[in-house]
Parts: sequence; C-alpha cells; structure tokens
Amino acid sequence: MAGTNPTQTGAAATSRNDRTQPRTQKITTFLWFDNNAEEAANFYVSIFKNSKVLNTARYGEAGPGPKGSVMTIGFQLDGQEYTAFRYFVRADSRRRFAKIAKSHEGHDENEEA
Repeated sequence: MAGTNPTQTGAAATSRNDRTQPRTQKITTFLWFDNNAEEAANFYVSIFKNSKVLNTARYGEAGPGPKGSVMTIGFQLDGQEYTAFRYFVRADSRRRFAKIAKSHEGHDENEEA
C-alpha cells in the first residue's frame, strides 16, 4: 500500500515501546551494612550516571545505633531505587544467627557458634 506508514504490532512493538518508556519499579533492593551504609550509598551514587541520594534517616537518642548515625539511606542508581540500612544486632543475637546459619550449612546445630 503506497503512501501509508505500516505500524508494528505484537511483540515487536511492545519490545520497542518498553525500551523507550520509563518503567515503574516494583521491587526495591535493600542492602544490609554493619557500619558503612552511608559511605557505600555515597560511593555508588558517585560512580553511576543519573544517580542521587533520595533520603536519609538517622538514629536518635533512643538508638539502638549511635545518635546521628545512619539508620536507612535511600538512593537511586540510573533510575533504580535502593535502600541501604545499618543494622545493629546484640552480640547474643549474632551468635544465635551464626548457629542457625551453620545448621543450615550442614553443621551440627549443637556446635558452638
């Protein structure tokens, strides 16, 4: 048909449109850090284009972390959102967690952590 512009339909059109339209993010990745969530987020933001820190929540007087230290930090890397968090766990909880992890790896669960 001379003079008409054929259009693609089906999977080819969908694939082309998916590449040009912004995607709605359905899942946010959470990254667990013991001490350096803020430093890690700032580093990631510095090396990826279209990236920025979105928000930061800090511990207050009640803790459990030191007052002013990062509890969570939201950031975006090339349009994808992430949340890094600094998690404080009491020493006895760490030992219990290590014991559970060892038991799942096939170690004797009565073994000392």
